[in-house]
Amino acid sequence: LEASGIDMLNITFSVAPPPEAPDGFPLSGMAYGGYLVKQAVTIPVIGVGGITDGEAAQTLVGNGYADIAGVARGILADPDFPRKVLSGQPVHKCLSCRECKWFTDHNKCPARKKGAVI
Repeated sequence: LEASGIDMLNITFSVAPPPEAPDGFPLSGMAYGGYLVKQAVTIPVIGVGGITDGEAAQTLVGNGYADIAGVARGILADPDFPRKVLSGQPVHKCLSCRECKWFTDHNKCPARKKGAVI
């Protein structure tokens, strides 16, 4: 893909299970999978997987595991996620419900409903 001119890779696992993160890796197996890809390419890599707060995003990018943090659930739970993280404010953290309530009715998302601020 890199040789064909792709500018960036977004690494996620929706069909196959992600690799298991080794002991000591501070993030999810999905984030670890992105890190493995990053080691093999020179183009930017978007890492994802459980990035629901600023600390996880900083760990992902600050340690060089990815070039960009993909923050899907974090933004679903708190649309102001980027602004709050950059300004040091607490965010409404995704609670990782087994079946995401946001997709059926975002008003039923427990993080939004109860204001689960971290």
